[in-house]
Amino acid sequence: AGTVEEALAAMEPYFIPYIKHAQMVVADRHGTVAVLNVNGVTLHEQVAPGTYRVISNAPVEGPWEATEAILGVPEACEALEADLGVGGMTHALEATHQESRVQSIYSTVFDLERGRVEIYYLYDYANPWTVDLAEPPEAGVFIRLREHFAARFEQVHAERAAQ
Repeated sequence: AGTVEEALAAMEPYFIPYIKHAQMVVADRHGTVAVLNVNGVTLHEQVAPGTYRVISNAPVEGPWEATEAILGVPEACEALEADLGVGGMTHALEATHQESRVQSIYSTVFDLERGRVEIYYLYDYANPWTVDLAEPPEAGVFIRLREHFAARFEQVHAERAAQ
């Protein structure tokens, strides 16, 4: 049961090369969220209970109003206004995922109150792999996410080969 502050402190001494092409979101069950990218920690705030924060592929350090103009963000907000549960979250992911040259490969929904993480592969939001944080993997064990989505992986690669 760690905190965002503990996670940020643990990551501080490390250089993460891939982060220049992505944003990493860290959150805790207390409603604290932080976003890291090539510029460091670009967002670190407390989210009020019963509210949400939509984070898109656009750099977080830009103004919030600019994020609302990004394709899918208004639809994601609409889904979350209707349902802040896992169902609303997956509808928000459906509205915002990318299928073009840049793809949403893995998407996640964190249920921090129940201690669960739903991981989705290539915008298949009906078939998550659920991780129970009460039974975390053994320290130092490397998890290959692709192995948990073998059928979807084969399906997508067969479809691409047929094109």
